[in-house]
Amino acid sequence: RDFQLGDPTLSLLEIWGAEYQESNALLVRPQDREFLKRVCRREKCPVDFVGRITGDGRIVLVDSSAQDSIPDPASNKKKRHPVDLQLEWVLGKMPRKEFTLNRVAPGFQPLSLPSNLTVLEPLHRVLKLPSVGSKRYLTNKVDR
Repeated sequence: RDFQLGDPTLSLLEIWGAEYQESNALLVRPQDREFLKRVCRREKCPVDFVGRITGDGRIVLVDSSAQDSIPDPASNKKKRHPVDLQLEWVLGKMPRKEFTLNRVAPGFQPLSLPSNLTVLEPLHRVLKLPSVGSKRYLTNKVDR
């Protein structure tokens, strides 16, 4: 349970079956881990690294905090594997996603305000709107 939970009382199978709906999963090369951490810190977006790719074609959920755990010969620790499935059963014939980044140079123009207007007043009015000033607005609106 090396990741943040919205509800710490969930069992491991409840986490597996439901908590993922509040999160996104990414496969990241080990050498890109620090870069992703920096981006997430900058964007104030929590990130947890919870697994690794072994190449064995399986997805195994490990709960090292379980009391009814079993010995794991690889680490000499007791571990529990409530999920141990072939990756193909989980993903099926899912198409591979490909993302293309096209950078566009911004075309900034100098800000021109009337002489009787300052930036602070309109900025304050705009940022007071929940749809502008809160990253949680859409999440809360959709969740309800």
